[in-house]
Amino acid sequence: MKSPFLIDKSYRIRHKILSVLYRDWKSNNREYNRFVGSIQISTETNLLPDDIHEWQNLLVNESEIVTSDNDGQVMMSIQQKGISAYIDNKYLKDGRQNKLDGIWNWARIVIPLGTLILAGYNYYVNKGLTAKIKEIENKITQLKK
Repeated sequence: MKSPFLIDKSYRIRHKILSVLYRDWKSNNREYNRFVGSIQISTETNLLPDDIHEWQNLLVNESEIVTSDNDGQVMMSIQQKGISAYIDNKYLKDGRQNKLDGIWNWARIVIPLGTLILAGYNYYVNKGLTAKIKEIENKITQLKK
């Protein structure tokens, strides 16, 4: 069973891609326009190359990486926005927030529904108790006479 608190796969993969690119950038004297292949990223992160190819487009759309195609292998280079996103753990935070928003959306439905059901139950129970109380009051008044 999938954990309800596990961050979605897309956020984790994007963070791992940025992680490898950031480490490569840092270990090579912070040189921009240094390209790393998707196969190398795959080996370092234990991700499937297809997953990397699928999710790297979202990083390109955010201008966090630039890519070029090299005979089926995607070559990637981290950009300044990507460095900031990795250092700030942007995708891990976004993934957690997305998960919490999903839980909150369910809670906004379940809590009022539970409250309504509980109110109906209390009304039903109190209606029966009110009748019993009136009956006991009548008996007491009859006993006093």
